[in-house]
Amino acid sequence: MRKGLALFFAGVAALGLVVPVAAGGSELPPSIPNTPDNEFLYDMWFSPTPSGWIPSGTIVVDSGFRPYPNGLPYAGFGDSLGANALFFGTPDEQLQQISSSTMRNLYGDGVCISTRELGRNAPCALTPAAIALGDYLVQKARAQNRSLGFTLASAGVFNGRIDPSRLGATSLGGQSTLTLDTQDALLRQSAIHLTTLAPSQTPAQVVRTLIRTIRPGRIPAALLLGWEHGSRDLGLSLTPYAIYRTAPRVYDIAVYESNYPMRERAVRVDVNSNRWEYLAVSEFGQPAETISGDEASLTMSLLPMAESLGRQDCPACASAVAEDLVAFDPIPAGQAGLFSYEVWSLRGDPIDDSRRLPLPTLSSPLAERAELPAAKIVPDQGYLIPIDATRLTESIPVGLLITSGRDSGRISWESMPVGARVMVRAENKWGIISVKSDQQMQVALSKSFSFSRRSYDVTISGGTPTPADEARAIDLDRTTETVRIGHRFGKAGKLDVTATLHAVSGMATWIAPGTRWKANESLLLDYSEWRALGDQPRLLLVRGREVVREISMVRAPN
Repeated sequence: MRKGLALFFAGVAALGLVVPVAAGGSELPPSIPNTPDNEFLYDMWFSPTPSGWIPSGTIVVDSGFRPYPNGLPYAGFGDSLGANALFFGTPDEQLQQISSSTMRNLYGDGVCISTRELGRNAPCALTPAAIALGDYLVQKARAQNRSLGFTLASAGVFNGRIDPSRLGATSLGGQSTLTLDTQDALLRQSAIHLTTLAPSQTPAQVVRTLIRTIRPGRIPAALLLGWEHGSRDLGLSLTPYAIYRTAPRVYDIAVYESNYPMRERAVRVDVNSNRWEYLAVSEFGQPAETISGDEASLTMSLLPMAESLGRQDCPACASAVAEDLVAFDPIPAGQAGLFSYEVWSLRGDPIDDSRRLPLPTLSSPLAERAELPAAKIVPDQGYLIPIDATRLTESIPVGLLITSGRDSGRISWESMPVGARVMVRAENKWGIISVKSDQQMQVALSKSFSFSRRSYDVTISGGTPTPADEARAIDLDRTTETVRIGHRFGKAGKLDVTATLHAVSGMATWIAPGTRWKANESLLLDYSEWRALGDQPRLLLVRGREVVREISMVRAPN
């Protein structure tokens, strides 16, 4: 353990913050278990910045922001608040989901079933598509260790664009407390990474832009860095608050990073060679290393504050959109680089770049899960998503979200088999989502959609595994107001059917567990008369166009 923390902790106490329980010596106090993980976190969070990585030289521009007191007095977090509670004395509360008020603030009223008689940004009943999008945004933020949320929230307070009370503070971000409201605010700022893009720039361009745009009292952008470590693509979000000149055409960008609470740190940029360097952790439990990039790698970018704090384009709001969003949940970090997907046309060839826009990732080296690049897709008649799990070393849970305005599809594998090749088919014109694999597997499909002022969600799950080379499918027909469920190639099957009607006043769910069908039969959910919470859908067993019989459904308790 390193010493020399007395001045830092004295400043923390003077600010009126919770003094970390780890303060006061080079050894972990008895109240903290002496484990390798705790040793690693203590060193990272409380050791002084190495002298070569402290901003130095002649100040060129300076916003006045400083990690202490303007940064947040706790560290970035992913799947747990336990470490922050242990070291910083913050509440160890349940991780917060993104609220409906925040979803409205982010995307507008289109996320709500209705906003009639509701105040601005008041809580509302979200559409099923918005609920699915919000769940994905939370998973994405966890994989980023919320580094972008910390950057934008602290800079937003400093710029006067975010009310400090949203971060549990009375003035500056450094007085923040980690409450449920604070978690929600951090999620809001993390979520913009999906919709506000940061064009890559050379290191020289980044320095010139920051010199031109940093002003007293104003941080213009978040600074994003990317690098590779083994098979993983990693990323960090930093708050750039000043530029120092250390030599002719050589600069330090002074930054705040959530992995080093209240520490002044520097990104080195040599304009002569157009290269940047930074000292960062690339793997939990391992020492920090020098990461770098240059004009060829284009691994440095600026995310503008003004666009980040404003209203975002919503991929799950309008009844018709020009682009679909295809997004996988983050996967276990140990399998990063071993699981991949592509997007093909319905003919089976990779779609043209004009139809596909890959979205950047910002996976934290400290997170337990790693992001997969999401993509915006021009749907045309539809597309295929081939999934390659042949390089996995262990089975993993996998989730896929496809949004097309207020319609969305959700596909979930509790355990993606090692070695599997999977084909997802999304035919938007006909409302079909199907999943086929070269292995027998268990897969759940959900289809969410809005019809007039009603919103529905139909899920098929459980039952017998889908046979190899068969496709489990959901087929929405808006004309007849029905949803066809079964196997595309006619094999018999068994699954659980769950149907939910979402309304402003609540929801009603009907289930039909263990529902079977024979070869060349399928199920048909008729929602044409299911218009109110007191109504119910009809589930029919059909052979072609012939109704074999009606299947009983049971209302689930709310």
